[in-house]
Amino acid sequence: MLRIKAICALALGVLVSGAVTAAAASAAEAGWMVEGRLLAAGERESVAEETMKVSATYKLVSGTTIIECTTLKVKGGYIEGINKNGATSLVFTGCASGSANCTLSSTTIATVPVLAEATLDPPNPLASVIRFKPETGTTFTTFRFEGEKCALVGAKPISGTQAVLAPTGADERTLQTVTAIELTPGELKEASANASLTGSSGLTLESGKNWSFL
Repeated sequence: MLRIKAICALALGVLVSGAVTAAAASAAEAGWMVEGRLLAAGERESVAEETMKVSATYKLVSGTTIIECTTLKVKGGYIEGINKNGATSLVFTGCASGSANCTLSSTTIATVPVLAEATLDPPNPLASVIRFKPETGTTFTTFRFEGEKCALVGAKPISGTQAVLAPTGADERTLQTVTAIELTPGELKEASANASLTGSSGLTLESGKNWSFL
């Protein structure tokens, strides 16, 4: 009887160990897929500059600071095996102030070069989360308010990190939709104040190939 119990315990241990190992391997292998093939570490695919508009506007809000932009372009964008991606700049155009008596010095707001890492989103087996940060330093961009009666006049730096959710990122397709989300309050800042970004875009690869994160 003791021998039978020992054998059962050993078998259970092997099964548990195998499950843990498989889960670890699955997590370790999660990465960018193009046409069903996992990109090797350091291998890149370019992201198309033009994006498909999903939401009406991209909106940045921080206290009384309100900025709305109509278009997003991805300059020098790429995905890189296994789970990296980035861009030379994320360029928002058609930007306007929603803050009282304030205008923007430019209708275009462009970020510095950005880097990001993609991860799976455990609650949703089809979703992935991509977290962006400036390639160097902490500041994404700086815009300027103008206006004789503008209480917010001056330069406004935007810093921190910004996450986007790809709700069907694990589903291989030519167009992947990403939506700006907040993982932790205060991860994005306008000067020292908390800021939030909303908006959605559709992204494609320059090659037009199917892609996913799995």
